[in-house]
Amino acid sequence: MPKGFKSKSINFIEAYKQKDNKFIYSKSFKSVVLLLSLVFVLSGVYLYIHLQTVDQKKELKAINNYINDTNNINLYDQALFSENQLTAVLFAQKNNLLSIKNIMDGDAIFGKDDFKSFFDCAANVIIIKNFEYRNTTAAITFVAQTMDVTQIPSYIERLKATNLFSSIEYNGYEKKDDLNYSFNLTCYIKEVNTNE
Repeated sequence: MPKGFKSKSINFIEAYKQKDNKFIYSKSFKSVVLLLSLVFVLSGVYLYIHLQTVDQKKELKAINNYINDTNNINLYDQALFSENQLTAVLFAQKNNLLSIKNIMDGDAIFGKDDFKSFFDCAANVIIIKNFEYRNTTAAITFVAQTMDVTQIPSYIERLKATNLFSSIEYNGYEKKDDLNYSFNLTCYIKEVNTNE
């Protein structure tokens, strides 16, 4: 070997091991960073879903409290009852109007002013249903309903006061439910009335 040149022993196996360790540490570090990033992302998604679930549970609890509140239940029942009553009134009035139209189209002895007086007697406290006018017997028969049973006698008195009927047949009332009383009336027309 020339002078001034120092010899150095190279251990290739040791060099390979050191290089391999650096490579392993570098690869491990990348894997740890990737794993931590994945954990962080999944934790964020879980936290977001959890917070949404908590908010929805709060909203659901508030809705359930509102629904189960006795005041709201009572208001709902009243609104439903009013809607049913209004539907019944409108349906009954529609049928009554159709019956009256058929009567007026025929040879009726009961004129339009008579019908107006007759229906005015209901005074928004009596619902007239299944209205039927028989020209041959000169009688009006119908089913009526009221929420206040004490209104029935005064209603019959109002009908008598119209002076349109010779007699009125009433056979008592039937309690349909807690808020409805039903009764039948037959009103015999007093005399022929040609009012148009």
